[in-house]
Amino acid sequence: MQTKYGRRLVTIPGMLLTAIALAITAPILVPVLAVADLMTGWRRRRLLRLWAMASSYVWFELVGITVSGVLWTLSGFGLLMHVRAIRRAHHRLHWWWTGSLVRAMQRFLALELEIDGDLPHGRPLVVISRHCSFGDALLPSALLGEHHRYELRHVLKRELVWDPCLDLVGNRLENHFVDRAPDDNSSELEAIRSLAIGIRGAQAAVIFPEGTFRTPRRHERAVERLRGRQPHLADRAARMSHVLPPRPAGTGALLDAAPDADVLILGHVGFESFSSFAEIIANVPFRAPVRIRYWLHERATVPDDADARMAWLFEQWEHLDAWVASQRGPDPALRSDR
Repeated sequence: MQTKYGRRLVTIPGMLLTAIALAITAPILVPVLAVADLMTGWRRRRLLRLWAMASSYVWFELVGITVSGVLWTLSGFGLLMHVRAIRRAHHRLHWWWTGSLVRAMQRFLALELEIDGDLPHGRPLVVISRHCSFGDALLPSALLGEHHRYELRHVLKRELVWDPCLDLVGNRLENHFVDRAPDDNSSELEAIRSLAIGIRGAQAAVIFPEGTFRTPRRHERAVERLRGRQPHLADRAARMSHVLPPRPAGTGALLDAAPDADVLILGHVGFESFSSFAEIIANVPFRAPVRIRYWLHERATVPDDADARMAWLFEQWEHLDAWVASQRGPDPALRSDR
C-alpha cells in the first residue's frame, strides 16, 4: 500500500464514496445540523458551515480528479508532460483547486483577506511562507498562482499525498513531498535543490521553513536542537513568541539552485486558531480578517554565504515574529500540544 498505485486505489474510490454518502445523507443531515445550530447558536451556524465546507472540498476533489484524468489522457498517459501547453493546463487546474477552496472558505467560513506589501512582477521567486494551520498552506498558490499567474513548485510534507488531487497533479509537476524525519536528509535536500533549478519568469519555488505548526512543546524542542547545533541562534529562537525558528537547510537548497530568484517572505495573521480539527470546530466562523503581508527582497540583498544567509533568514523571521505580535496584540494562551 506504500506504492502510489496502491495508495490511489484507496484515496480515489474513498473520495467518490464520501461524495455519494454526503449526497445521500444531505436530506437528513442538513436539517439535523440546522436544529443543532439553532440550539447552540444560530448566528454562528457552525455545523452547517462545516458541512458546507467539507462538501465543497469533496466535490472540488472529484472535479480535480476527473480533470486530471482527462489531462493525463491528453498527455499520452504522461509521454507529453514536457509539452508546455500540457504543463500549463496542470498549473491552471492547481490554481483552480486552491482558489476554489479559498473562495469556499470565504463563502462558508466568513474568511476575509487583507493583503499588504510588495508584489512580484514576473520575476522568478523563492517564496518563504509562515505556516501555522491547514488553511494557510493554500495561500501561496491561491494568491501568487491564481492572482498573478505564477507557476509554483512546492516543498510539501509527504503526508499530503493522501489527498488524491494533490497526489495526482502535484506529482506530475515539479513538487517534492518531503520526508521530514529521515535518518539522512541529504537525498531530501538534493530533491529540494533540483526543484528550483531552471525557474525563470513568473515561476516560483515555495517552502514553509518552520516545517509544522507551532506549539509550546515544538518550540522548546526547536530551541534545544539549536543549542546543540547553532548555540548562537538558540537564545534568539527562544525569544520568538509566535513562530517556530526556521530550518535553513531547505531554504538554502532552493536559493543555491535559483541564484537569480528574488525572495518573497509571506507572513499572515489570523489562521492561528485553525491548526487542528478540534480548533476548527470550535472557532468557525472566522471572527476577524486574515491579514497577509508580503516582503519582497531583491536577490542582491540576500547573502550567498551559507552562514550569513542563515543569519539573514533568522533576522527576517524575527521581523516576522514582531509583525505578528504587532497585529495580534498581547499573545493569547498558546495552544497545547496535540
